[in-house]
Amino acid sequence: MEQDKIFADINQEWEKLSEDHEKMESYFKEVLNAFLKGNDVHPSYLITGVFGQGKTSFLYHILRESVNIGILPIFVIARDLFEKIEAKDYGEVKEEINRIVEELKASIQNGDFSQYKQFIMSLPSKSQEELIKFYQKNLDKIPQFDKLVLLVDELEDVYKKIKERAGSDPLRTWLEDKSYLKILSLTPSGIYDLGGADESRLIKWNVPPVSIEYIRKHIELSTGKANALWWLSRGVPRHVIQNLPKLKGISEEDGSYKISETLESLERIGKEPGRVNAVEISSISDHSKIKYLIDLIPQRSQPYQGFLITKQLDEGELSNIFQKMFDLKENDERKLALVVAHYFKLVAMTLSDDEFIAYIDGNEINEFMELVLDILLENEYKKPIVEKQMTKLLEISEKLKTDPNLLLTTLITNSLQGSLQGISYKEKVDKKLPFTINEIRKLFPLPMANPIIKSNPDDAFREIEGRGMPVCRNNIFMFFASYRDLERYLATDEFKDIILPEGKYTVILLSEEDFSRFENAIKNPVSKNEQFLAWLLDQGKLKVVKCPSPIKTFLLSLYGYVSIFPYNIDNIAENIRVSRDILLKKN
Repeated sequence: MEQDKIFADINQEWEKLSEDHEKMESYFKEVLNAFLKGNDVHPSYLITGVFGQGKTSFLYHILRESVNIGILPIFVIARDLFEKIEAKDYGEVKEEINRIVEELKASIQNGDFSQYKQFIMSLPSKSQEELIKFYQKNLDKIPQFDKLVLLVDELEDVYKKIKERAGSDPLRTWLEDKSYLKILSLTPSGIYDLGGADESRLIKWNVPPVSIEYIRKHIELSTGKANALWWLSRGVPRHVIQNLPKLKGISEEDGSYKISETLESLERIGKEPGRVNAVEISSISDHSKIKYLIDLIPQRSQPYQGFLITKQLDEGELSNIFQKMFDLKENDERKLALVVAHYFKLVAMTLSDDEFIAYIDGNEINEFMELVLDILLENEYKKPIVEKQMTKLLEISEKLKTDPNLLLTTLITNSLQGSLQGISYKEKVDKKLPFTINEIRKLFPLPMANPIIKSNPDDAFREIEGRGMPVCRNNIFMFFASYRDLERYLATDEFKDIILPEGKYTVILLSEEDFSRFENAIKNPVSKNEQFLAWLLDQGKLKVVKCPSPIKTFLLSLYGYVSIFPYNIDNIAENIRVSRDILLKKN
């Protein structure tokens, strides 16, 4: 990995950073070759991954591979393509895009890139220049221009605008068009914007995380720092590269304060509105443990009963155990068991010592499994086998809660019988992670699940704020987007009917940004509304609570379920409960 290449360009080679990267590359090579031979292949694919995961790098890799075998690749930025389309329905969308593609094909074939530049305007100038130079240098490798693949990057930034102009599922007929291949890229949060008909027409692949084996082999760090680098970056290549210099430049001798200052300066992970800190140091109450954030490796400990998980763990054998344990009988369910087993091993190795041995307390094995599901969902949420079996994943999570000894007993039994290579149960284990598994889950939150969003909360805020109404409520609480909304609502008959009857009590959630305005108003109530508010507080009829930013984001985003306000949070909760969306349920 080259530190000076944070952003992808055409000259940057795509690196296979894990076995999963190799599988993904192999799959798309087969698709390209089958398409070249004239075989009937699926026409449309979606590459997903969190910000910095390598989506653009992979599209460039497909571009180079296409040229090498004689297929014309046309790389565009979604914004630069779709903002030029004024279609009114999905039929016109297909006609407009295909017209543009034909024009670009003709001009590129003639060596004229003046029109093509309009469709990569959002790239940095240098990246535009390098891309055009690549085309000019390599077009002679394409004997004919009848085979074409369109590579569309950053779909999440413009899809909503297409829907506004052309209606729901605006890409449906275009995605079905088999005259050329289409490979698009999108962040996981953008998945929520896709219409069901559009999404169902795409074969989805998620760019996998960097493997811990790659980091340890190719980056000069101690084992503890290598593990820390993976977790501080969540295995995202862009953040691995960015965080590496700071991690190399700090040691335990620098002291807890400097370590915390350095780690808090790391770039946040993901894209708004789901960005998270590289590490939530505030979740650590024992500051003597801060030093382990840069040396995340099992330490000597008092003996305890637990598991040793090694690099020799057989994913197939573990998958067989999961099939029986979680009642995964059908073909797709058995495949899901293998995915879970793979991530079980992946997560264990990111917490292992220099001999690739992880040490997990028997009392924490269920929490470890929840961590495995967190990482799996973060990276594979839209993988077809995972998406199709979301209900089963939720059942696994719920079974761990309702039968807390199931996983412990089963793994102990198989360990003692010797039927599971790579996991052993010991009565006396003398090494342990410096943090509990629960602490690790809090220290390193994941972008997709913090919080999971149904729609963009910024859009909801612009729609709702200033209307003098709560965003949502139930029988005991209300949430307001701003203090001025609360103040205006106090004067309404509706609010008085809710709060004044005998025995009624309400909790108001108010955003952190506006809480100081509320506190100042209560100290010196001037308006009638503020005086009424102060009276309600004195009478014990009302309590106003500061709403943390993640909760505010989550509550605003749920507006996308109904597009009316105030929405009833209990109704939304029931909708989530019966839905197939495991991420919302886990939240």
